Amino acid sequence: MRVAFLCINYAPSVGGAQELVRRIAEGLVGRGDEVRVVTTDTLHAPSSPDPGRLPVGAEELAGVEVHRLTVARRTQSLLRSARRVGARFGRPIRPTVLSYGPWGRRLWQAAREATDWADVVVATSAPNTPIPAAVRAARGGKHPEITVP
Repeated sequence: MRVAFLCINYAPSVGGAQELVRRIAEGLVGRGDEVRVVTTDTLHAPSSPDPGRLPVGAEELAGVEVHRLTVARRTQSLLRSARRVGARFGRPIRPTVLSYGPWGRRLWQAAREATDWADVVVATSAPNTPIPAAVRAARGGKHPEITVP
């Protein structure tokens, strides 16, 4: 079986969601499944003042295929400023999944490719943007039956 995980951070980043995804992914590899993780190049939260950087590209960690993509930093900074200004004027700005923070267009495209490759897609992390990104990508791919309650 092919399983794709979409998450904001992955090992060596440390945190609850990161550890959960790592353990499940490595367990699936141990069973003989193929596992791909699509994540960002940040070590910490992408929106933090110092998110840390990991090398962009593909690597294998404990049998798990990890694809690290750069965060849409300019888009994220611009939208963060726009949300603050909008909030001050009582007009909240709700960006789309395609433009929001770390899940910019590059990561969304990688999510779509992962859904085309995988039999199962798992999205996790906070903020919850990987979940709608996975659903939107899946609807455009070979899993049009995926819905969000």
